[in-house]
Amino acid sequence: MSEMLRRMKAGLPLDHVEVIDMHAHAGVYNGMFVPVSTPEAFVEYMDRYGVDISCIASIPAGAPGDNHLLNDRLIAFKRFAPERFRVYVTLNTNYLERMIDEIKRVRAEIDIIGVKMHVYDQMHKLTEPRFVPLLEYLQSEGLILLHHGCGGIPERCADFPDLTFFEGHFVDLDSVARLPNLYVSICGAMGARTITPETLERVPVEKVLFGSDMSVLDIGTALSQVAYADIPEESKEAIAGGNMRRILQRLGMS
Repeated sequence: MSEMLRRMKAGLPLDHVEVIDMHAHAGVYNGMFVPVSTPEAFVEYMDRYGVDISCIASIPAGAPGDNHLLNDRLIAFKRFAPERFRVYVTLNTNYLERMIDEIKRVRAEIDIIGVKMHVYDQMHKLTEPRFVPLLEYLQSEGLILLHHGCGGIPERCADFPDLTFFEGHFVDLDSVARLPNLYVSICGAMGARTITPETLERVPVEKVLFGSDMSVLDIGTALSQVAYADIPEESKEAIAGGNMRRILQRLGMS
């Protein structure tokens, strides 16, 4: 039995390897029970599973209004535990003229690793010309674009080859395998056997990242998919945190 699986079965934290949750959410959501909504509770929950770093966007990521207050919440999380949180500035794409200014506003307060958008919630497509200035800015600043399910990501990966894109929900594996600047996370992928030897024949293991969608979903649901996967232990460790660590290092982030 692998060490990661042994610890999961025993209810022990995975504190023998670095675990980086590259897709998490902080805050509260109207109409949804979010039990882990404060930075104190969030860190306690991370410790339960042995998650070293959570990369957070706001809840809700596709908010219909101005995201100023939502990003202020992310600033508070980062200041509470700067070594435990990395931040994606959350953007509302209806406020086109404010997007880059909002990134700069947050960057004046804390370090960030990228941005999170749900362009489909705001009735847009990533391939629209209106997003070119934003994508140019992200590429020039060495930031990450986290998005999923919006369409247009493969096209934009080709348009902006030096911009790192994160897809979610373990989808579009063929594009992930083909495009060097596109990575995929397992967040929100509910299949018990998401990560298999067969899927890792379709996409290189170094392109697969651990993400939980915490606290909309649960860390354990996603992390167990890594621990229970019938793949080598070194591949599990790469997915759990090693791959994300290498991306952050390549982009000059800690």
